[in-house]
Amino acid sequence: MPQAGSFSTEEQRPWNKPLQQAVKDVTISPSMPSLAVGFTMLDADKGKNLRAKTYPDNVKGDGFKFHIDTWSDSKLYRGAATWFFPADCDYQTGWFDTQEDHPSSKPQQKTEKKITFSRAYRSAPEVVIWLNAVDISSEKNIRVNAFASDITADGFTIHIDTWSDTTLHSAAASWIAYPADKPGVSSGNFSTSDVHSPTKPQLTNNKTISFPDAKKFKAVPQVFAAINAIDMDRKANFRVKVLGDDITDSGFTWHIDSWADTVMYTVNAAYLAIDYPDLTIESKL
Repeated sequence: MPQAGSFSTEEQRPWNKPLQQAVKDVTISPSMPSLAVGFTMLDADKGKNLRAKTYPDNVKGDGFKFHIDTWSDSKLYRGAATWFFPADCDYQTGWFDTQEDHPSSKPQQKTEKKITFSRAYRSAPEVVIWLNAVDISSEKNIRVNAFASDITADGFTIHIDTWSDTTLHSAAASWIAYPADKPGVSSGNFSTSDVHSPTKPQLTNNKTISFPDAKKFKAVPQVFAAINAIDMDRKANFRVKVLGDDITDSGFTWHIDSWADTVMYTVNAAYLAIDYPDLTIESKL
């Protein structure tokens, strides 16, 4: 059966006592080949590089350790992430890290990789992209964008880019693919730019969106959303949180928020909505 969940560093410590590692034991059903993870919240100090990663470790037949970590001299006050394990052969998942292409010591603005599905689809599937690791210099604004292009039945191209004068040392993303006509599941993207111009940043952003007509649900689905693009000013701490609420069988309201003195120009996220009677939710923010 499909399984999903989430984890926040605040389950283990208060925000004002940052540590480099936060680890949670997660129990799952046997035979877990791969899962997708993505950030739902980041709260990091502006004085050092934005370094954060979320990932599973010690994956065994009945569970894994779910990490939200930083490293070096970075301070991660808070972090949260979601995970999804389909346990359904219609889904395929994977990861891409820019360090597969080049070392973090030789940063570049654009990185892409052709992903070939292990099992081809009958037609072009839907593809969801979630960021799960970033290492970005704090000397300039924080800018990163992970997205898919050239989606076909056989695969797609994943991109992890930055722009302007930002130095992106490395970043990683998870991807989830599933048949576009699969019942009981819908996905899409949303952005702060849907409600305001990047030149007029605001701390709170929300909008009610509808699932496509062909994807109306028979029951209220579970909605999982994670960040896939950030454009944030370097002069204040890096703070962002993504969530969905007021979920119905026809849509939900998304939120992309910051707080205090953070200047958030644009943040994008991707959602996955699933209506399975046997969907197991390990935990939820």
